[in-house]
Amino acid sequence: MDDQSQKRVNGMQHGTNLTDRIHKTLIVLICGVFIIFVLECTHMLRSSSCYSQQGYYNMIVKKDEPINEAPSSNLRNEKMMAHTKSSIDSFSISPNSQNNEIDLIEQVDDQITRQLRLREFCYHKQTRIKAKNKNNLKNIFYSDRKNVIYCSVPKVACTNWKRVLQVFEENIEHPMEIDNKEAVHTLKYSIFATINATEIMWRKNLYYSFLFVRHPLERLLSAYRNKLQDPYNSVFQRSVGSKILKLYRVGLTKKQYNEGKNVTFKEFINYVIQTFNNNGAKGLDEHWRIIHSLCNPCTMKYNFIGKMETLVEDAKQVLKELGADKQVQFPSNATDKYQVRVNELMKKYYSSIPAESIKQLYEIYEDDFVSFGYDLPSYV
Repeated sequence: MDDQSQKRVNGMQHGTNLTDRIHKTLIVLICGVFIIFVLECTHMLRSSSCYSQQGYYNMIVKKDEPINEAPSSNLRNEKMMAHTKSSIDSFSISPNSQNNEIDLIEQVDDQITRQLRLREFCYHKQTRIKAKNKNNLKNIFYSDRKNVIYCSVPKVACTNWKRVLQVFEENIEHPMEIDNKEAVHTLKYSIFATINATEIMWRKNLYYSFLFVRHPLERLLSAYRNKLQDPYNSVFQRSVGSKILKLYRVGLTKKQYNEGKNVTFKEFINYVIQTFNNNGAKGLDEHWRIIHSLCNPCTMKYNFIGKMETLVEDAKQVLKELGADKQVQFPSNATDKYQVRVNELMKKYYSSIPAESIKQLYEIYEDDFVSFGYDLPSYV
């Protein structure tokens, strides 16, 4: 075969190989588009059927929306309020129960406000959040039996929610079967930290998700009283309390330093500020760590945002959304024992904290203050 013929053959082979590669690339692209289409259809079915009772939440919590999309200014009027009446009807409220209907409308409106506030915060703060926050997957719990995801925030009724999760997993029949608070945290749970990224992603897309938040300063006070001033055990006193005394006290005995007892609230606040300044959010103990660094609500879009201030009502709503309100009741008689006199306690404890320290606390917890709609109390 002469050189010219050989070149023609080589050219034909090259063209065939190129065509094959193009065909293979097209096949891969088509398969990719098909997979995305299937996932989108699954998500749509979930939103329209599996959780029809939460229709007004799904309108603003779309799992597949990009984080950089700003919330529409007309979202409340154009999308949300149209669903209010149908949502109320789905809860089987008696026509004569006008007060209940008004309460439900207010609850729906509160949830819309919480979701919109968070979305707006995430839109404006996305660059800073992406730079400093990574998923803390050990705080995100899930139940495959109930198709639910819950981000556990210490000092925001997390013990009782873990009890409820045990009911979901059919390990117990009633939440208060586990009356020992310490025992609750030692039980086995399913958490995101133990599964791979693919398993996490499809659960995030398909499962109902929720978290509960609390005023940052109230949460700090509750943590201090519960872990250092009036603890269930001496673990935190011997670890954290001992560190605080060594930093801010002189003249104590070795035994007193090691026991870590009698830490003042002012010393605790100074310790929180110093720890954050030295090590950032990751250096804070989870019982007073910034909620955004625990649950990442700007990347993990939650269907429901509950608050400690409306704990009982919000907990009932979550269970109703999950279709579990007949299976389990949230243990409302076992809420935070310091919540009853919270205003008096806040005034009593924070009156001893200098204004400069309050300012630093606000700067540390600013993401939680702004995104969840909390302000500094007038008395601090």
